[in-house]
Amino acid sequence: MRLLSSRLAVLFCSIFAYAFAGCGLLEPSESFVAEFYDARGNDWWVETDVSSNLSIAEVHFRVEEGPWENLHGTFWRSWATVRYVPPGSLIQFRATSLAGDTAISGSYLWPDAVLVDKGEQPVPEPEPEPEPEPEPEPEPEPEPEPEPEPEPEPEPEPEPEPEPEPEPAPPGDSLQATFFNARGNDWWVEIEVSANQEIVTVDASVEEGPWSGLSYTFWRSWARVLYVSPGSVVRFRATGATGATAISGGYLWPDAVLIDPAEPEPEPEPEPEPEPEPEPEPEPEPEPEPEPEPEPEPEPEPEPEPEPEPEPEPEPEPEPEPEPEPEPEPEPEPEPDPAIDVQVFIDVAAGPNDLLEPVAINRNAYGMSIADWTPTNYHPTIDPEYLSMLRALGPGLLRWPAGDRSQEYIWERGGPGQTGWNVLTEDHIDSFMALCEAVGAEPFIGINVKRGTPEAAADLVRFLNIERGYDVRYFQIGNEPDQEDGLTPSPWAHNERHLDFVSAIRAVDPTVLVVGPESMMGATTLGIHGYADWMGIFLEDAEVAETVDVISWHYYPLWSGQHDPASSSYPTLENLLREHAPDWRPSGMAFADEVMPALRARRDRHAPEAEIWITEIAEDSGHAHSAGLGDVLGGALWVADIKGRYLSWGTGAMVRWLFKGSSIHGYGLLGPDNSPRPTYYSYWLYARHFGSLMVKAETTAIEVVNAHAALREDGALTVMLINKSSAQQVVRLSLDDFVPSSAERFVLQGAGLDSGSVLLNGQVLYSGNVESGEVSPQPVPSGEFVVFTMPETSVMLLIIEPDE
Repeated sequence: MRLLSSRLAVLFCSIFAYAFAGCGLLEPSESFVAEFYDARGNDWWVETDVSSNLSIAEVHFRVEEGPWENLHGTFWRSWATVRYVPPGSLIQFRATSLAGDTAISGSYLWPDAVLVDKGEQPVPEPEPEPEPEPEPEPEPEPEPEPEPEPEPEPEPEPEPEPEPEPEPAPPGDSLQATFFNARGNDWWVEIEVSANQEIVTVDASVEEGPWSGLSYTFWRSWARVLYVSPGSVVRFRATGATGATAISGGYLWPDAVLIDPAEPEPEPEPEPEPEPEPEPEPEPEPEPEPEPEPEPEPEPEPEPEPEPEPEPEPEPEPEPEPEPEPEPEPEPEPEPDPAIDVQVFIDVAAGPNDLLEPVAINRNAYGMSIADWTPTNYHPTIDPEYLSMLRALGPGLLRWPAGDRSQEYIWERGGPGQTGWNVLTEDHIDSFMALCEAVGAEPFIGINVKRGTPEAAADLVRFLNIERGYDVRYFQIGNEPDQEDGLTPSPWAHNERHLDFVSAIRAVDPTVLVVGPESMMGATTLGIHGYADWMGIFLEDAEVAETVDVISWHYYPLWSGQHDPASSSYPTLENLLREHAPDWRPSGMAFADEVMPALRARRDRHAPEAEIWITEIAEDSGHAHSAGLGDVLGGALWVADIKGRYLSWGTGAMVRWLFKGSSIHGYGLLGPDNSPRPTYYSYWLYARHFGSLMVKAETTAIEVVNAHAALREDGALTVMLINKSSAQQVVRLSLDDFVPSSAERFVLQGAGLDSGSVLLNGQVLYSGNVESGEVSPQPVPSGEFVVFTMPETSVMLLIIEPDE
């Protein structure tokens, strides 16, 4: 047998050890000793081997004495996880026995994993986090005052900690923030922030460019993958719960050296507070702006000096005259600047997300899952309305049987050993293949791994490609093995079954392309929030990784099983459009900027030739509890934004769950009567009119108006704009390397986020006009495709023609 036998032996031993310990049959030793060895990793990977005199229940690690974080058992004695660790940081490991005793390793200098101190082995108390509270260590160099904040450990720079204490005095609309411990490299930006009110968002700006949103990573820390050319100056901006902002000083990157302090920094310091006399502290403001007139009053002569162009001669004339003159001097364009709500910067020569090249999009971006439990849409004949609505989106892939139904069928001629409650027949397969041909899409077939057999899978491939000659290329090996359904006991067990099934089907047709592991959510795809790292274990098995042509996972930001309204995963429109969600990171739209760089790094390391696909994506996979999120305008806004975010990272395919729902499926693009839900409209805009080469597009207010841009084959520039606010927004486009000549636009809008009725350029989509061209873009008046007003809660697609 493969390594599975030894892995399962270890797993079963651990389970029995837990059981005996819980029953009091396992007497813990007086001392627990663990040996940590072969620590290894890189900037994005932490791993160590551990052996001990007792069974190990769990292993954690911490960076620079920060909070302890979970490691996941990967194989014999090895524990690991994906986690960014700044080079030069110190890492410690902690092992916990079944009896609750712990042992802590020495400190390793990362990423070379050089042991710089041996540390202490036996540790009586396993939870170090509450230790700093009852035992205020005598280290508080900044100030001896104990801090009420539940910080896991005193940070190396405790300056921000005492500051929040004296700052409750300022009114709620005033934000006093301290930025500290800035760090990173050419592709990583990270900062820690403390403030007198809750921090909602933190952004970074490179060389005074547009603000890029950072993701909340852990206690007070915000970070993201962002390319920063060496020698650039980076600033950070924090936004509080009241909407007030504070901006840091400038840091020279990548060493993060503070080269000029920010104006807000001296304000929270205790020294300026006791000085009420200098109430008008505008002194620091005029200092950076020598142009104002406090100095010219006593000395009228210097005024003409800074403005030699206007009129240096009228020195004797009264000062008020030169003051109005600078106003007409600026060109008419800057004058409306105060009225601009959001600026969008587009560079057609650069790629999105600081990628050097534009990112290509193919028709697989509009893939669809087809419900096999409602076969009347295509069997025995194809419903004309259904076909028209599907063909209008031009999907490159049709996935079938949909979702976990692919793990419940019995292939009618597959032989014994299969279990399930629906039978897959030759007749139904032929009907589905006829639908693929009518739409012009490739079939994407699910293999029943959980309840089927390798022999049945091999015979299904034989029927499809040898006997019928359908030449099906893509086969999905299983579906969501990480479901807690009792059918897949562990990631390693799934790896074994994956190899068995791939070996069987490739023995019949060696040209098939393998898609897997189909992990069910972002938490198991990255191994975060306490979930096992199924994706990591899958790809780190070299034998498995060698078989994979497509790395696949599923993305649902919300969870219908969440019944706590305070959770960011609770199904609401507000949570659906949330940018950051600290309590459940995958719920935030910014999760795309976390998961995709991590997946790309893993792909490059383990399966460099593979593509990355999202083979199920929707607002939520649940039923009645979340039904309706795709039925309203808010769902259409989410689709328009999230689709652009994942495509901009080079996602090879995005398969919608589902194309057509039913009475309990509120996340289909079509309703039971084939009428399009609002989410269909956003897909239609992308599929029919959006470009095929994504370019750089950045916005100054991503939570209000986000933008995605692409070039079409005819040379036109398409810009997808999403206004998620309940107010009109004045938007200005700044175009680099593109000179516009004319423009057209589509506007999708309704009565509000929860509106079920939407109009696209004043029209309703239906089977009679989705392919006919009746719904066409409207001309944009000259000048209004650079500065224009977006309606509240709307989607706008601009099609800008180049100047020949």
